[in-house]
Parts: sequence; C-alpha cells; structure tokens
Amino acid sequence: MHKARQVSHSEKILILFLIVGFLIVTCLFIVNNQMLSWDFRNNVWAPGYLLLNQRNPFDLSDLFDISGAVWLPPFIGATFYLGLLPERIATNIWAVLNVVAYFSLLALLITPQKPERLWLILGLLGALLFPPFVSTVISGQIGILNMLIWFSSFYFLSKKQAGPAGFLTILSISKPQLLILVGPAMLMMAYRMGKWPLLIRFIAYGALFTILLTIPLWIAYPQWINAYIEALRLMPGYEQPSSLHLLRVYLGNTIGILVWSVFCIGIELTLLRYWKRTKDYRKALIWTLALTPIVAPYTWSWDYVLLMPALIWTLLHLKSPISKTLLCVGYGFVWVATIRIRLLTDGNEIRFWWMSWMILVILGVVWWIDHRIHQKDHAKI
Repeated sequence: MHKARQVSHSEKILILFLIVGFLIVTCLFIVNNQMLSWDFRNNVWAPGYLLLNQRNPFDLSDLFDISGAVWLPPFIGATFYLGLLPERIATNIWAVLNVVAYFSLLALLITPQKPERLWLILGLLGALLFPPFVSTVISGQIGILNMLIWFSSFYFLSKKQAGPAGFLTILSISKPQLLILVGPAMLMMAYRMGKWPLLIRFIAYGALFTILLTIPLWIAYPQWINAYIEALRLMPGYEQPSSLHLLRVYLGNTIGILVWSVFCIGIELTLLRYWKRTKDYRKALIWTLALTPIVAPYTWSWDYVLLMPALIWTLLHLKSPISKTLLCVGYGFVWVATIRIRLLTDGNEIRFWWMSWMILVILGVVWWIDHRIHQKDHAKI
C-alpha cells in the first residue's frame, strides 16, 4: 500500500494564505458591495424582517411596491434571523453562500474523477459562466443551495440517517415544484435503504421539522396561515418557460394539462424504475435534477442551474475527445444564444423555454456519439 503524501510546510503556508485571502475578500465584498437581489429580498430578508417586528411576513406592501412573499413558510422559519441584518449585508451574505455552495457542488462532482487539466479548466470555466448560475446569484435564488442540500440528504439516506435527511429535505421545500422528481426519488431511496422503518422515520422527521420550523411564525404572527394563503391568491400570473405553461398556451388549458400530466407521469415512472435498481445514487440524482426543469409546473430560467451537474458529470465521463469537444461546442452555442437573447430582446422569461431542452438534447447526442466511438474502438481490437 502507498502511504498518503504528506503535505509540506510550504504547502500548508500556501493553503493558509489562500484561506485568509478568501476570508478577507469575502468580508470586503459583504461590507462594501451593493446588490439588489429581488428574490432574496422578497422571499427571505423582508419576511424575516417583518416577522421579527411581529408584522405579516407575507405582505410586503409596507416595504416595497409588490404583493407578497410566496416561498413556503418553513423556509422563513429557518432563515428569519437574516432580517436582523441590514438588507445590503444580508444580500451579500446570501450571494457568498450561493457561490460557496456552487464550488462545493463542483468539488463534489470533480474530486473523484481526476480529469485531464484541459477538460477540467474548460469545465470550470463553463460552470462559472453558465447563465443560470449568474442569474441565480444576482437574483438571490435558492436552486444552488437546494442542490447541495439534496446531495447531502441522499448521502444521509444512504447511511440510513433519517433525522438529518428529513431536516435537510424540509429546508429545501421553499420552492416545492422543484421537488417534483427529487421528492419521490427520496422516498424510493429511503425505502430501498431501510424498507418501511426508514421510510416512515424519514417522513416523520420531515413532519416534525416542518412543525418546528413554523414555531417562529406561530409566536410572532399567529395569523400566518391565512396571510400566506392570501399572498398566494394575490400573486400575479407570469409568462414563464415551463412545459405546463407553454402547453396550456398552445393547446388550451384542458388539453395542455392532460398532455403535461401524461408526460410528467411517464418521466416519473421511468426515473422511479431507475432509482429502484441503481447503486449509484449520485449519478441518479444528477439526471433527476437535469430532467426537473422540463417537468416542473412552475420554472424560471435560473432554475436551469439544475442542469449544471449533468453537464460537468458528462464532460468528465465521456471517453472520446471528439464527444467532449462536441459537448463544449454545443454548450458554447447555448451560451451565445442565451446572452444574445438577454442583450438584444426584452429578456422575457418565456424566450428561454428552449434552453433546458437543448441542453438535454446535446447531452443525449454526445453520449450516443461517445458510445458509437467506443464500440468502433472495441471492434478494431
């Protein structure tokens, strides 16, 4: 057996300097930067601020010219303390958390693979320039943090630890539509790992933490349930790039919902069959996340950040340089088209409906090409 290489004294000093430098830059960013993250302000900071002042956390009309906050209440119970901070400081902290979570995800995907330097650099560059990542950080969205939470939840389920898995899952239900595929996969994972006892404990812990996280709302504003329902009722309708919205627009309400339901159930059943037999939960989760944007009933272009793990994982696992190059070219096409739409149009979200579909098509094509090349190489041997 080879002994693990000892870290030299100079390397320890370099690591220490890097950590200190990162902390200094982070502190300067938090203190001095002026960001306006619309979604963080409206769904995290403002509800927390109002709750701490014993006011309706879902009615933001006293603070801003908008109707209300609509992320699920347990998430407010978990983050209300951010309302203690000035909005600017809290916003910057949230942006830093998103960036740290993103790099943590990339490390999680890259570390086991030991990729070639060229593909590693291209993968990291593509990940950092991925438009949904940029818009997630700017708007103060939750998709990146949710992905890290879900990977952690599945890890705890694989270790049959229902408590931490249940707690983390409840933290991620701020936008429940994004759990449309991940949620059933979690239930399947819990059942596979520990049969009914683990599944029941997982659900029970989820229910328990849901109750615990709403305690701050019960204490500070006991009428919060009616207030939240009213906020949902007043939420305006938006044009959005979800499959359900597009099908309802072009096929009519009834037929659109019917087609979407059949499509959704088909993907759900296919994934559950895959989850039932897979031994690699990380790979299964990566593809479950990638399919979520085309299935979720309510999505925005920043939710396409859920596709990044599949892009990175594919780049690192393709065998042929040809298929890797084609993936980079396809990504470049999507990137240029997305930026052009942002800069040259009104940026209406519905204009980005094609993006998730195009990325999935590109992923499918490069995997098919890679498989064909691999088959030909085998035939020559």
